[in-house]
Amino acid sequence: MSRGFDGYDGYDGYDGYDGYDGYDGYDGYDGYSAAGSGRAPGSRGNFSAALLRTRQLLVQGKKSGEQVLPLPPVSPKTEPYGGYDGFRRQWKGIASDGLPGIDSNVHLGRVSAWARREICLHEVISRLELAAKDTTVTLNYRGADCKPYLVSAITRPPRIVFEHQAKMVENWSALRAERSPEIAAQVVTYMPFWTAICHLEPSTTPKTYELLTLIIQIASVMVQRMKYMLVCPRPSQYSPLVQPMIQTPEFFAFPSGHATQAFAIARVLTELIAGGTDKNLDRALQMQAEMIATNRVIAGVHFHVDSIAGRVLGNALAGHLLHLMQGGGWVPISLNGAAKSEGQLSGFALQDAELDLSTEVTWDNDEGLTPAYKGNLPSKRCQPDIGSAVGDPSKASTLAWLWAEARAEWING
Repeated sequence: MSRGFDGYDGYDGYDGYDGYDGYDGYDGYDGYSAAGSGRAPGSRGNFSAALLRTRQLLVQGKKSGEQVLPLPPVSPKTEPYGGYDGFRRQWKGIASDGLPGIDSNVHLGRVSAWARREICLHEVISRLELAAKDTTVTLNYRGADCKPYLVSAITRPPRIVFEHQAKMVENWSALRAERSPEIAAQVVTYMPFWTAICHLEPSTTPKTYELLTLIIQIASVMVQRMKYMLVCPRPSQYSPLVQPMIQTPEFFAFPSGHATQAFAIARVLTELIAGGTDKNLDRALQMQAEMIATNRVIAGVHFHVDSIAGRVLGNALAGHLLHLMQGGGWVPISLNGAAKSEGQLSGFALQDAELDLSTEVTWDNDEGLTPAYKGNLPSKRCQPDIGSAVGDPSKASTLAWLWAEARAEWING
């Protein structure tokens, strides 16, 4: 697995086709910080020979181990942060064995961005559980109290819904000519589309980039597993007239990965930048997520119901992650793809449905929701204890640490 050393361009390595096939490419993100780090040049080219020669001059006449210094004794009065190590680095807390205290997030700033993301990824994924029953996959969070808390439940639509939707995909192909630049660009990455709205810059908002990349990874892992469990074929497998304009991904369709990632990013960015209070920003980001998702339908690789499910899952994941980052709980958001139309003996609620932002996915009571979203009530908010994540940064979750760092880029900017 290679790391990026080519300056800002290294960031682009995270993208990868559809957010899955290029999974290892996430690490290229770290390239943007390498230019001024001092470590990158020594790992390539003629610097190795130069460093070898420099060391020979510095150690000349010295005995092996002569310059290894013992750790100085720790005094709470003179060393409020715990003490220094042999590299003259001050650590916040020294354990009984003379090394830094373990399992404390005050050390997260000492590791690289790609390592932090993998640490955070494990912390989040290890508490999330997927279970299948009949045609429904349920996503739960296993809290510190060992109780399961619902994040989302997705019920796949029956075959007849996909058959109806296949005709819609055929019709929406008429938009391919005007949308082709966006479709082609979003096969590789859609980060520039968020950057254009929020003015993200690797040099001034590096932790924001890091957080968004992590969210993409989390969403990718969860949605890919859910796709496999729900086993829904692509549009071209229903109709030879779909003829996608881009390569059809080599995995299942429902829910849409692009939609899941896009709606998760839109919600988190709104909260990160403006505390969820800027309605204009929220509207722009939601519309961008809708266009990213819909472009996959126009391209012929997704159904509208795939995007609808991605919107539900993306918002559910974002709500849960925001709770882990800052507390406040989350509202479970589910989708019943097999829901029947109201007032009809036959017919399914989603068979002619399109992704529509005006359709509410949560409401104060079931009467305000379409059949596919029944039960998504804000009164059912989950709020398991996250310990001292907000009050004591040293004991916070790694995700809460990264959130605080990213939030500071906007509060202090």
